[in-house]
Amino acid sequence: ILMLRKGYAKNIKVMGTSNVFQVANPTGNKFHPNEKPVELMKELIFQSTNSNDIVLDMFCGSGSSCVASKELGLNYIGIELEKKYADIAKDRVANPLKKREENEQINLFTEGI
Repeated sequence: ILMLRKGYAKNIKVMGTSNVFQVANPTGNKFHPNEKPVELMKELIFQSTNSNDIVLDMFCGSGSSCVASKELGLNYIGIELEKKYADIAKDRVANPLKKREENEQINLFTEGI
C-alpha cells in the first residue's frame, strides 16, 4: 500500500499508533486477487485525511478504498481499467452491506476470454 499526499508533510491523526495493524483479511471468495480489507483501508484513510479531503485511488480494483472512504464520509475517486473490477467496485460502493455468497467465485483465468 502506497499513500501519497500533495503539499507539505503532515502528521497522522493519532500519534503513537502502531505501524502493525491487526484486521481480518478476507480469504476464499475475494472480489479481486489483491483485495485489501476495508477495515485496514479505513484505518489508513482515517489517520491521513481531514473531513474535506478527497481520496484518490488510481488502481482501485474492487473498491476497498472507495468503500472505506464512503463509510468515513469522505469524497473519493476510484480509477480501474478492467471493467469487471470497476463494475464490482461500483456495486460494492452502492451496496456496502451486500455480502459475498459462499458459492460466488470469480474465475480470474477464464472470465472475459
